[in-house]
Amino acid sequence: MINDWRLHLADELRDLSTTLKKVRISAAQCALGFRTAMVMINLGVKDDDFESFILEVYNRSKDLGLSPEDIASHLKDLVGFSKTVPVSLSEIAHYIKLKMKNAG
Repeated sequence: MINDWRLHLADELRDLSTTLKKVRISAAQCALGFRTAMVMINLGVKDDDFESFILEVYNRSKDLGLSPEDIASHLKDLVGFSKTVPVSLSEIAHYIKLKMKNAG
């Protein structure tokens, strides 16, 4: 039983190695692709939509003049802000009005 599993695993690894060589990517690049795919799936992006999602984010960022560093910085700020303000983004205007009313 264990020998069958080892033989199956060896066959699978050989197939993977052959495929990676055919498409000319390294095991590290394959692993990076897998991690990226998992992030996309966790964001709710469907497998068939990966390319269009990435292109849309890239093009919109480019149109806004945002570099990858800008995006990362703004996301960090947004996450920090969301931890201090107990409302969703769509409720921020109402939250600010309430705070101003209570302060004044």
